[in-house]
Amino acid sequence: RRRFIEICMEELKNCTMNNEPPYNQGQLLRIKRCLAMLKSYVNEFDPKIGIKKHGGTVKGKPLTLKINVVVANSFELTMYANETIGIMRAKIADKLDIETEQLRLITSGKELTNF
Repeated sequence: RRRFIEICMEELKNCTMNNEPPYNQGQLLRIKRCLAMLKSYVNEFDPKIGIKKHGGTVKGKPLTLKINVVVANSFELTMYANETIGIMRAKIADKLDIETEQLRLITSGKELTNF
């Protein structure tokens, strides 16, 4: 695990260390790919504490949630029973292409938090 992160960080460093923005298309593609790989790696971990969740190797029972959005169309989201509210928030924000800080999750008249 540590080696994977070291490789990605080394690639990012190589792309940016001796160059000033604006970067060329090849550099931008390498940066984008490294960041995408790191993001998918981090998504397997609890975003708050950065370590594997208890029972993280077992995804739990799949759940399909109907998400109603005030400013966009409704959609369905598939999650697993052992995933946190923080992970759900990240998946919804990704689907809506917004930052997680801009997202409010409300159910039964109460706002959900990551805790």
